[in-house]
Amino acid sequence: SDCGVKTGSIVSTAAGGTVPYTYLWQTNPVQTGATISNLGAGVYSGTITDSKGCTQTFSYTVPVKLPPVADFDYNPHVVSVIDPLVNFTDLSTGNQLSWAWNFGDAASGIENLSVLQNPLHSYSDTGRYCISLIVTDKNGVCKDTMVKCLLVQAEFTFYIPNAFTPNNDGKNEFFTGYGTYIKDFHLLVFDRWGALIFESNDVNRGWDGKVSGGASGMKVQEDVYLWKVDVSSVYNKQFHLVGRVTVVR
Repeated sequence: SDCGVKTGSIVSTAAGGTVPYTYLWQTNPVQTGATISNLGAGVYSGTITDSKGCTQTFSYTVPVKLPPVADFDYNPHVVSVIDPLVNFTDLSTGNQLSWAWNFGDAASGIENLSVLQNPLHSYSDTGRYCISLIVTDKNGVCKDTMVKCLLVQAEFTFYIPNAFTPNNDGKNEFFTGYGTYIKDFHLLVFDRWGALIFESNDVNRGWDGKVSGGASGMKVQEDVYLWKVDVSSVYNKQFHLVGRVTVVR
């Protein structure tokens, strides 16, 4: 019997005595015959009578077939938009036979669905996606669903040059960091004696090669200068960086 539906049956075979045999089963409604069907889980008693009135009573148990329980895992657990391919692994238990996946990625078209047990899916963009798995037993009667969500993250990148040319030619006039999905940024620039000559909390406001706040914005000479950067991603991962930059005029 599956999921409370009466799908069980009993087939009995008689031997001995004098044929023909008659059968009487204590079912509701009463059934007769060597084979009875439409049974729910439980114990069923029957009586066989031969042509001379000899009887034999017996019982059979129709077991409960546990319904499938849907479950799955996916790898990697941290998904980057640069490598958005995800491997799904079926962890369902019970009497399942078929799988119906929906990856929650409507933009991927027909690739959004799969009937494989352990499929792969490549996500189309960053965002939060909820995946559903429906497992069905071999009789198509019992079903179970599991839903889990994953996040396809944007990739944090950061780059800072080692030289710039603040000479008013319109190219490489400012020294700052560059990248994607930057949340917080703090830049400090020092001269060779360790004096702070520039500071910025905005990645879009870079150093123009002048001394800030001290000697009234004087241009620094061609030299190598020390910088320190504290930067964090939109996922709150923090980086503390130091380096040198050459001013070329």
